[in-house]
Amino acid sequence: MNAIGSPSSAPRELGAFDIAVVGGGINGCGVAREAAYRGYRTVLLEQYDFAQATSSQSTKLIHGGIRYLESGEFGLVWEGLHERRNLLRIAPHLVRPLELIIPIYRGSVRRPWMVRLGTVLYDLLAGHRNLGRSRSLTRADLGRIPYLRQDGLSGAVAYFDAQALDSRLTLETALSARQAGAAILNYHPVTGARLEGRAYRLEGTATRTGEAWTLTARSVVNATGPWVPQFERRTMNHRSHAMVYDRGIHFVIPTLGVSYGLALMGEDRRLIFVLPWRDKYSLIGTTESRYEGEDFAHVPPSQEEITYLLDTFNQFFPGRNLRREEVLHIYCGVRALMTGGNSLSRLSRESEIVIESDAPGTAWVLLYGGKLTSYRSYAVNIVRRLRKHVPPSGQANGLLDTAVEPLLGGGAEPAGFRVPHGISTEQVDIWRKRYGSRWVELARRVERNPGSSEALVPSHRFTQADLEYMVEEELAYRLEDFTLRRTKMIYDMTTAERSRLEAALAAYLAHRKSQALPGAQGSHRA
Repeated sequence: MNAIGSPSSAPRELGAFDIAVVGGGINGCGVAREAAYRGYRTVLLEQYDFAQATSSQSTKLIHGGIRYLESGEFGLVWEGLHERRNLLRIAPHLVRPLELIIPIYRGSVRRPWMVRLGTVLYDLLAGHRNLGRSRSLTRADLGRIPYLRQDGLSGAVAYFDAQALDSRLTLETALSARQAGAAILNYHPVTGARLEGRAYRLEGTATRTGEAWTLTARSVVNATGPWVPQFERRTMNHRSHAMVYDRGIHFVIPTLGVSYGLALMGEDRRLIFVLPWRDKYSLIGTTESRYEGEDFAHVPPSQEEITYLLDTFNQFFPGRNLRREEVLHIYCGVRALMTGGNSLSRLSRESEIVIESDAPGTAWVLLYGGKLTSYRSYAVNIVRRLRKHVPPSGQANGLLDTAVEPLLGGGAEPAGFRVPHGISTEQVDIWRKRYGSRWVELARRVERNPGSSEALVPSHRFTQADLEYMVEEELAYRLEDFTLRRTKMIYDMTTAERSRLEAALAAYLAHRKSQALPGAQGSHRA
């Protein structure tokens, strides 16, 4: 008997779609959700896990980009501020307002009045979407900031932006696309594409099962981020823009004990953020350096970047004197930027959308660049332009708007729901932060099976119910899917906790396989 997925086995036919979105980062997930809302039969294909690369390696800010005012990119800033308000509305459990402080030192290239003028302009561009008015701070205010160097301080300005759990924002956008009717498939790399009549045939092999698959789609959206040129070379070979890859690293350290962030301007004019993160941590980043590699899923930090971030932090926080061994976690990723300048910091963060039509009634879309904050507006633009080439086969629901409809977990909790006996208030709080209003589904699981309340990772109150829910509903598969993207347990879980979780995951996946449960090989719910 031939093994599943072997060359002599017929590939599994996944169906015919209006749109195949390739890339399960924030942009691809946003396009899939928007397309499903507009009546398109949609499939989302990701070669690894959702938010595997750039979309989980950001500075976690939802912002207009105050520094883009210096280069006159007012449209980019306005779009970001507009989308910031939308994300606060649809994902209040994942996106929250954050006050940021900009300390200004004597000799800085940005004088206090310049920074203050910039924050006032930022307020004006935000308009009624503003989260709070910027303000100047007093010397007494600055003196209360722990460890901050006071020598040479000439002033400071505070303004507002927002912070997001980027990996879960990406995941819940994908899950919301599924709720709207899209098929979502992680661990489904696309290895080939060709035009067949008036549709594209895509093919690949599922990583989880080794099963070959194929599907057809009248349009394809290449939302693979840094992989855009690679994907084009491997498939239809459309002419693609040259890209520059900006590598940035971030540190996660024990909390500095403040609820606001700091935007620090180094002597090289770069901004380094020090942000509160997940209650008990602080986040430091980012750097900017040219990345020449082609493995964008596992980007290594350079020793030069690590030293730069340590030195810059300690320059501003001499009382803290951060050492390398105190850093709990380092993550590193790349942003794909359009070429056109020598300095990475001066390259535009604007996105570009290119649509090719290889036959009447078909469209091949390439999405370049972009920002986490503005992913929804890119999706709206793509789907609107795509309609001219490929109309949807289904009926759009004109009452649904991705700027208004909550993501999964962002809606109201069921009225009158009572917490089952035996579930602590602390556990509910953890679930609320992890799943938003979907925490009720975890509580119901424990009510049906009290044994699933067992804590697999006690330091993070991660239970057997969490593991089962993430496998069945959130399509988690590998250990890192749980510890890095759906939670942040990787920062400080113990070796014993990791081993216990790994064993529990292996046992549960084996159980699902033996029981042949629906979706055990990955769910798309088309």
